[in-house]
Amino acid sequence: MSQEERPPSWQQRSQDVDQAMQEWRRTHPQATLAEIERAVDEQMNQLRARMIEEVAHTSPPEQAAVSASR
Repeated sequence: MSQEERPPSWQQRSQDVDQAMQEWRRTHPQATLAEIERAVDEQMNQLRARMIEEVAHTSPPEQAAVSASR
């Protein structure tokens, strides 16, 4: 797989979340703590889902099946 075909690194994805939250905060300057928490949770849940998917796709099928049954 060439470098262009590889998905972004987890570090890059984390930086993307950070940038998204900075932009969100600029556009929501009066947000409450609960609203900030929801926005962070949304971003982190998306990051988590991408990471799980990526790890599952790079793990041998039998290993992923054993982990899923726990």
